[in-house]
Amino acid sequence: MIASCLLELNNVTKYYSIRRGFFDTRPKEFKVLHDVTLRLEYKKILGLVGESGSGKSTLARLIVGLEPVSSGRIFFKGKDISCLKDLRIRRQIQMVFQDPFSSLNPKKTIFQIISEPLKIHGLCPKSKIRDEVARLLVEAGLLPDAMDRYPHQFSGGQRQRIGLARALALDPELIVADEPTSALDVSIQAQIINLFLELHKKRGISFLFISHDLPLVEFVSDDVAVMYQGRIIEIMPKKSFLGKDRFVERHHPYTRLLFESVPLPDPSLSQKKDFKAEALEASIDLSWDNACVFEPRCKYKMDICKKISPEMKKVGDNHYIACHLYN
Repeated sequence: MIASCLLELNNVTKYYSIRRGFFDTRPKEFKVLHDVTLRLEYKKILGLVGESGSGKSTLARLIVGLEPVSSGRIFFKGKDISCLKDLRIRRQIQMVFQDPFSSLNPKKTIFQIISEPLKIHGLCPKSKIRDEVARLLVEAGLLPDAMDRYPHQFSGGQRQRIGLARALALDPELIVADEPTSALDVSIQAQIINLFLELHKKRGISFLFISHDLPLVEFVSDDVAVMYQGRIIEIMPKKSFLGKDRFVERHHPYTRLLFESVPLPDPSLSQKKDFKAEALEASIDLSWDNACVFEPRCKYKMDICKKISPEMKKVGDNHYIACHLYN
């Protein structure tokens, strides 16, 4: 049976156990993700936005299997991969990391870095590995002679291309891109994004694209999910995110705050910023299960916001919001 979507997360929660202090060694749970539910369709790009510390990178690491899930389930093509160790499934999900400088082993040549997954999974005969590495480098926009050099001999943009070539080596169906352009110059960012879109069109690869750059997410993605304090608070189609329809669409108060943070190049087009958020420090002691995570900062907060965590409600075509304003 073919699954209805490529990737599905159902109530995924992640917490870490930390010590309370030097003398008090009792473990204390620090929750990073709480009941995250997402769907990524076949051959689509899902953008994920949110401020630093909201849990985006942690979610990416759970999807690719770098860290275990505390509770909830992750399905890939209809198969539960939450605790799956099967390499045949895991190789279909690859990741492009945020930092191109620390994601490559400085002691290995580019040939060793890209050929390693081919050898581990036995996807290519030894006699043809060098030709395959050369092909992957060309597909990523580099020359074949780059395979005999070391990572420190390349620029940040070139290293990100090498990381992408390594991800493509296993012919994945899903690539998780964790802020792949944040450490690059603007001109290089455009080249990397165009390369992603070209691979998406050519190979039909689905992407989970994580970024702080809201206009970039709107340009790249088919749908956009907004994360705040470890929760998904809004999921919307591309046309409702920074597009012309966003002025008539309903949005979560935090999403409106994100919209107002985007600078406009023309001063005459500047919008009146009438949304004022409260201090972030007020949310530190907020209960995860019994309140809205944005309640301390929201100017529209009501009494119910302090007592009940809002559920996702459908407010439009493929548009969902977790806010009591839309009950």
